[in-house]
Amino acid sequence: MGAWLASALTAGTELAHRRFQRPATAHVLVALYRSEPSVLSVCAQFSLREVALMAELIFVEERPNNIENVIERAKKLAIAMGMHRLFPLHLLHALACEPQSASNRMLSRLGASPERVGQAALDALESPTMQPYLVAAARELIAAERAERESAVAREPSRLETLTREYQREHARANGLWLGDEVEKRLHGRGRRPPDMAPPTFADEVEARLRGKR
Repeated sequence: MGAWLASALTAGTELAHRRFQRPATAHVLVALYRSEPSVLSVCAQFSLREVALMAELIFVEERPNNIENVIERAKKLAIAMGMHRLFPLHLLHALACEPQSASNRMLSRLGASPERVGQAALDALESPTMQPYLVAAARELIAAERAERESAVAREPSRLETLTREYQREHARANGLWLGDEVEKRLHGRGRRPPDMAPPTFADEVEARLRGKR
């Protein structure tokens, strides 16, 4: 879940609790309006103002799982548009177009056609001004995936390292340097050496361990 989405859901929940209501899509819509400039820009096209949105929070009853349905619909929309992440305008479209939702009814009562608001959100997503955000999102995704792969490689020893360790273990046993499984287990948990340094032999590790106990 993106930071902006988590923030909007938290703000929407807090808004509902302050009004002694159950969190609904209408609260999420108000939270997005307050926190996301792209959503505010689209809403301004329909003369939607915060005071009017807040006044409509009297009628917020809806099915308990509507917020989850809206988020899932927004995610599917982002995928269908070939985008790398969920943006606030995807969620605005879903909030506007989700049937029987409090956010849909709120827009209708304020004279803003939910279908037109949803289409305006799509138009904004496809506008040239969104391209820098899409490129940045793609770069962040690629960087995150690369970091995850590198982390996995760092955690898992290579096949060569495993075979080398097995050879060193057998060599230590053959030369009377084996001190038991407990020493091996503790040595195995030690950090990796810098890449420009030659890897120690198992005997080196045992000797270093013994020196540390003196």
